[in-house]
Amino acid sequence: MPLAEIKQYVESYKKGESTISERRNMMLHHKKKVEADMAQTYLHLERINYKLALCDTLEAGLNNKQIKI
Repeated sequence: MPLAEIKQYVESYKKGESTISERRNMMLHHKKKVEADMAQTYLHLERINYKLALCDTLEAGLNNKQIKI
């Protein structure tokens, strides 16, 4: 969460219970962004794992080793 949004959240918190709905909406927005970021990170991880597996396969072929999966 960007610093400006954290400050806004803290200010809302200081105003008390009347801002619970506002704070909840802020957290829901933040949650959606984190979930989207995580999905993108997992996609990158899948691509990295694919490339590593490809390297392992090529390396095993060059060394005439059996591939262990």
